[in-house]
Amino acid sequence: MKDIGVNDIPALDDKPQTMALWDDISGLPPEETARKSGVSHVLIEGKAVYEIPFFSEPYKADCLKKRLTDASGSPATFQELVCVSAYLKNSFEGPSPGLAGVETSPRELPSGSFFFQGPHVLPTRSLATKFGEDPGAFEKKALSLGAEPHGKNGFKIKALPHALLYFYLDPKDPEFDADARFNFDANILHYLPLDGAWGLANELTVRLLKD
Repeated sequence: MKDIGVNDIPALDDKPQTMALWDDISGLPPEETARKSGVSHVLIEGKAVYEIPFFSEPYKADCLKKRLTDASGSPATFQELVCVSAYLKNSFEGPSPGLAGVETSPRELPSGSFFFQGPHVLPTRSLATKFGEDPGAFEKKALSLGAEPHGKNGFKIKALPHALLYFYLDPKDPEFDADARFNFDANILHYLPLDGAWGLANELTVRLLKD
């Protein structure tokens, strides 16, 4: 199966699925949603504008204009909106226990062994292909995104305030092909559904592959 690539993510527009995502979050109680998700907010004409650290960059989710923008003020991608809207909605609806500080593999998550296959396989092949023979470039790119070194050949990055991703590269050597893998904080499903966690890994991959 083809891994997701930088050019595979559509831009936002007024298509029905985009409006449905805004419907999911526009009616949430702003103060409680902000508190439970660990973000800040202001009210404009009674609608929340959430300020969200997304991969260490300040994004704004404007529920009045139904617009998600990145640090430069440019419209976000559909995938970014999917991740952010799912995070806000699940943060509000769940108990919001915060980060567990415990790393877990995708298949160890409830229903993860069934979910992370077929169309939802994690995009490890793309990382191994691009960086397998150049681990130095992998390290440089990870650090440029604000990731911190973690374990052997690995890094961790806070994609959202309560959503921590771990990612690793095993470089190519004379005996083995290169490989990559993703892990999550054990509490990830309190803040995102499985497809949201998958979306975060895809979004991280897009950023790692981008020149």
